[in-house]
Amino acid sequence: MAPIKQEASAPTYASTAATSTDENILTFGLDKLPKYLPIETSIVQTPTVIRVKKQTNSIDESVEDILRVFPSTTGVLVRQMQKCLDGKLLTELIFDKGRIPTLRYSDGSEEHLTSIGNIPDVKEYVEILRKNTCNDFSIDNRIGIEGSLHRISAIRNKKKDIIGLTYRIGRHFETSIELIVDIVSRICKRSLDTSDPPSLLIVGPPGSGKTTLLREISRALSMEPGERVMIIDTSNEIGGDGDIPHACIGRARRMQVIDRRHQDEVMIECVQNHTPTVMIIDEIGTQQEAAAAKTISQRGISIVATAHGSSLDSLMKNPQLIGLLGGIEDVIMGDTAQMMGPDGRKKKIRKERKGAPTFQVMIEILAKNRFKIHHRLSQSIDAKLIHDSFDSETRWVSDGIMYSKYNRK
Repeated sequence: MAPIKQEASAPTYASTAATSTDENILTFGLDKLPKYLPIETSIVQTPTVIRVKKQTNSIDESVEDILRVFPSTTGVLVRQMQKCLDGKLLTELIFDKGRIPTLRYSDGSEEHLTSIGNIPDVKEYVEILRKNTCNDFSIDNRIGIEGSLHRISAIRNKKKDIIGLTYRIGRHFETSIELIVDIVSRICKRSLDTSDPPSLLIVGPPGSGKTTLLREISRALSMEPGERVMIIDTSNEIGGDGDIPHACIGRARRMQVIDRRHQDEVMIECVQNHTPTVMIIDEIGTQQEAAAAKTISQRGISIVATAHGSSLDSLMKNPQLIGLLGGIEDVIMGDTAQMMGPDGRKKKIRKERKGAPTFQVMIEILAKNRFKIHHRLSQSIDAKLIHDSFDSETRWVSDGIMYSKYNRK
């Protein structure tokens, strides 16, 4: 085994760790983590060195599940292309009326299914999909496959006819949590001296793996004694389609959202009826949902959620979600309190945070297996408002080794 490396001088908690057979590696489980990990010492070696499983030439079973709702001829062609991927993962299949189907991969590349010959009729795909799933598209134009994590989304014309389909392949990776195992452990009430454990917000561009990470966090927390984990599953992406959730979420329970427009009501209902200690929320996207999350956190319930945004900067510019960060207001400064702006001039008015953020920790997903962590989100927000420097940590995996680097900028 290769050692886990650190690019920071932060010490590790060797005294609380169990040492592996390799004397250079410290191993931690959730039950062996320190009760609190401040930012100066927050990098923790995980139970195993992170190693991404190399893809072989065998058919990806996740893809095989979704090919069952395709016409047989299309399935054969996709299977043939899967044998030559050289480590890439198929993430989406795109079918649009009048166009050759497109396959999208995990490295951002695309490939056209030119071997299909005649351009397929989207109606045929829709009919087979409805027949094989015994289901129809919901109000948000999505449909799932029972027992799987896949999602199929429809594009409609003005007459509401389906003219395009996006097949998104859902996967479960148990290694996805290992970069943040220390942060997840702090969410557990039993690991803290305080009754108010932190809440965690995850942001990142579409397709960056937010939902995949959320699933694994749900599973890990649900296995902890005393934790009652409830999932607000916006589009059945976390627990999969059907009444019985996918095994990847462990013992967590989930509430399905019938109408996306009323997700905030489902969040409040969950607290009132099911007494969770941790709530998992996928896709906080409206002002009402942000307000509901604030109310829930004030009741002492930990929240782990994703939000519509690619970074902290994007959330600070989003009027719908700024409440998650405590809100921002303009403050008129006295002559003696005026500060220099980025243009070198004194500012009479400056922006300040109204209140405490709903979340204490934020993870920005920069790329696959690369995270930027704001351990003290309130301080990061305040520093950005006055154009000051702040602390953050970047963690990433390269060649199976986990790295950590502290940043101040």
